[in-house]
Amino acid sequence: MKKRILFVAGVYGVGKTTLCDILSEKYLISSYSSSELISKCNHEEYGKNKYVTNSNRNQEILVNQVNKIKDESFILNGHFCLKEKNNKVILLENEVFKKLNLSCILLLSASVEIIKENLFKRDKIYYDEEYIKLLLKCEEEQAEKVSNLYKIPLLKYNMQFNNNDAKNVIELLKHIGG
Repeated sequence: MKKRILFVAGVYGVGKTTLCDILSEKYLISSYSSSELISKCNHEEYGKNKYVTNSNRNQEILVNQVNKIKDESFILNGHFCLKEKNNKVILLENEVFKKLNLSCILLLSASVEIIKENLFKRDKIYYDEEYIKLLLKCEEEQAEKVSNLYKIPLLKYNMQFNNNDAKNVIELLKHIGG
């Protein structure tokens, strides 16, 4: 039987982990962080700076780790693009998402101001608003490209960071049988 994997994507600070924890509790399924699965194997810590030393190798690790998960259904949170030094963006290879056998993509976004504030609260780092805009744009373009390429349903939700976000996402997921 094919695994049912909900991939919750979005830029850093958009609220993926918080939302995934709520969805995991609601649907009584496990939730995994891509970066945690990767760092278990390569022993890199993805802390405040978010820089990745070898994105291609990390994605191979991710695919292997996801294949080891025994759950029939689960949530995986991660990214379509990563932060690189000098305000550049690494676009992850499309093929990775095919190998992950995703059932659905939930792309989260939020206002640049909210993301900037969230990142400062969490990491104590000020991020450039233009760079956040670039990350949001790249994340959305890659999500759409992967969705179209591999016929994976794509749902988009703009986080408001109020008490309605989880309820609204749960309602949105009903449209794909979630």
